[in-house]
Amino acid sequence: IPVITALSDLLQRTNAGLVRWATVLGYIACAGGLMSRVSQYSYLPLRARIYLEGDELAQAAVKYLWVETLLDPYYWIRYGVFGLWLLFIAVVALQAARRNEKTLPAGWAYLSLVGAVLHLAIPISRSGDIVWLHSLAGGLGGFLVAPLWGIWTGRRLSLLARTGLEREEGARSAKPA
Repeated sequence: IPVITALSDLLQRTNAGLVRWATVLGYIACAGGLMSRVSQYSYLPLRARIYLEGDELAQAAVKYLWVETLLDPYYWIRYGVFGLWLLFIAVVALQAARRNEKTLPAGWAYLSLVGAVLHLAIPISRSGDIVWLHSLAGGLGGFLVAPLWGIWTGRRLSLLARTGLEREEGARSAKPA
């Protein structure tokens, strides 16, 4: 959520309407993922007991119901909505780069577009039972794109925060007391 907020603040000047709308999507994705996990973990002890104490039929029911009773079984909220947020933020970042605004580089925006496509591929692959697409998107996104995006985003936001603070301190010291 802090990264969603920081990127929204950073890109607000470029396209305020789209950024506000995308920010809501980002918050929904985070909240949906959190609620799904809390729901999943709240049933875990009960399901474990039924599975361990039950016969084959009970074990099969627990396995089947594990997926079916999740709040977001096909990951449309966690990955799909987050992918839409990332897509819209990447588009705005490209607009900012084209205007030579010193916010996020175009390379970051293109990496974000790739991440958005991979995030959107997860619920599509789960809904359509496309195993190869799920493996490709999960593997490529989880082991390559997401770590690169996270490191690049963190470093860029840290740099912008530091330079912003330095400018504020310089402005304060330049003012007469």
